[in-house]
Amino acid sequence: QEQVARALVKEGMMGKIVQLMFLDDPPVQCEAAGIILKTIVHKSLRELLLQYQLLPALQSMLSGPYEDNHLGSTRILQVLATHDDAMRVKIVENKGTMSLLVKTLASPQLEIRQRAIQTLAYVALTDEGSATMWELGFMDVMHELLQDEDRVVLTHTLMALANGTRNHTVCRELYAVGLPKVLVALGQQAVASSLAYGHLVCGVLSNLATVQDKKLPHLFTSQVLGFLADTLTTGSLHARYVAANALRRMSWQPSYADLIVAANVLPALIQIARKPRILIDAPAATGVGLHGRSLYMHWQAGRVIAALSCSPKVHLQIVQQGGLFALIQLCESGLVNLQREGASSLAFIAEIRCETECILQMAEAGAIDALQSLTESPDDATGAEAMRALSSLLNFDSAWS
Repeated sequence: QEQVARALVKEGMMGKIVQLMFLDDPPVQCEAAGIILKTIVHKSLRELLLQYQLLPALQSMLSGPYEDNHLGSTRILQVLATHDDAMRVKIVENKGTMSLLVKTLASPQLEIRQRAIQTLAYVALTDEGSATMWELGFMDVMHELLQDEDRVVLTHTLMALANGTRNHTVCRELYAVGLPKVLVALGQQAVASSLAYGHLVCGVLSNLATVQDKKLPHLFTSQVLGFLADTLTTGSLHARYVAANALRRMSWQPSYADLIVAANVLPALIQIARKPRILIDAPAATGVGLHGRSLYMHWQAGRVIAALSCSPKVHLQIVQQGGLFALIQLCESGLVNLQREGASSLAFIAEIRCETECILQMAEAGAIDALQSLTESPDDATGAEAMRALSSLLNFDSAWS
């Protein structure tokens, strides 16, 4: 009960209870940890408990040989890690606790492994946590965790990877140990077994795709491209969104765009673009763009098509398969970055592919009105791209002027 917990804090008892966790007496340590665990259920008391040297006490319990102490400590750390980024940073700053936490990932006791990897998955949400996790040897136990038969351990290992691969140096090291191949095998296993971690696999692949290096063609194997293409049609909505994001990031060079289109992803992308769906709808009050943190499936598909248009070889396929409307949707989205991508891709296609079929389809799909509305965009780059596209269209038929 929160009332009782607050009374213990007010009377100064919590500091004494935390001190009991430093004793070399496992039963007493476990009882004390049990009281702390019940107390931190109340969010408002978590910050207060850190003032009583709670993290050093947890480090003391983790450093001993007793599994019950390890379990109690990891249970507490897992709850603290879910609190907020500030709390996660405080956990990371206690390097001793973090080092022992990584070591407990090899524990033979299942719940200890579960709690430890859950804690790391949340801690890795911060840049400090991600860097410390790799620094303390997470890569040494990563492969074993990815082979764990327990679904909780496996899912949170993938979550830790998805949160911890925002660093290009780490991504290069993961390429070196063949992680993409392992991820695809896990993704295919998830589909075959109807397990719900396909979006996490795609998330890690998407992060790996941010490394733009011609010497690292690891994502352009038939297995990886085939998995991402299949995910676009058979995966969950979240998995489809993240798979599309991975493909967009991979389309940074014309030759790579050609490989992606050769994997037959255009039909699936066009199908997604034809069905306006919002994966996560958040209010604009969140302050992120005009539409808050909303994830629009159809716009995401359009962004991939726009990225693929960097290759002139792809233009005709986009036109023939009916993908131009997806680019026009971006121009009408109301979001500056999407409008710029849509206008830029239409301009490039109109300039390079000056064929009657292409130009007429653009006009019939409403490109002229959409682009004209962007010529007065507050974003200069968007306005310039819209003018460039209109120039090609109006040169084709002066009557449209």
